[in-house]
Amino acid sequence: LYFVPTASIGIDINPSLELRINRFDRVLSVEGYNDDGQSLAAALDLTFLDYNDAVEEILESDALTAMLSGGEILTITVAGTDEAQREQILSDMETCTAGHRNAHCYAAGSDDVAAARALGLTYGKYRAYLALRALDPDITPDEIRDMTMREIRDRILALAPDGEAGSGAYGHHGAGGGHGHRWGAAAP
Repeated sequence: LYFVPTASIGIDINPSLELRINRFDRVLSVEGYNDDGQSLAAALDLTFLDYNDAVEEILESDALTAMLSGGEILTITVAGTDEAQREQILSDMETCTAGHRNAHCYAAGSDDVAAARALGLTYGKYRAYLALRALDPDITPDEIRDMTMREIRDRILALAPDGEAGSGAYGHHGAGGGHGHRWGAAAP
């Protein structure tokens, strides 16, 4: 039972990485979804830490500290098969990011996470990809993979018709203080 993942925490800013969590709230694995994510995952020893400690270590890393202080956007997505665990992790992530102005926390359904993984993206990047693709049908997952969340958001805002920026799949939901947006499998 210890080695069976029951939840995941996707962290996107660029780097993009995902923590797989067991039913005992311990990190089983860390996967980088782009070069920056792989480098960060290799630099930090997060396996078997409590997920709160692991996320704090990531957020306190030199790379993320510099990016967050430079105005980059951080997206944290929580998914899992156990609804109570998923909601607890999401609440903890909202608390953990409360001091970060450009932090967004979301819950995602398993089907959405599977669709993101099939494209080689974390769910946060996948969600942003869907929003950008609605405005720019030529964008590809490969182009999104190494963009920062700020670059993706800025591109969405540049392409969005007046008055529509911030609505839809990727906008200002959850902005400010790390507070998030809760939803199930049907929403992107």
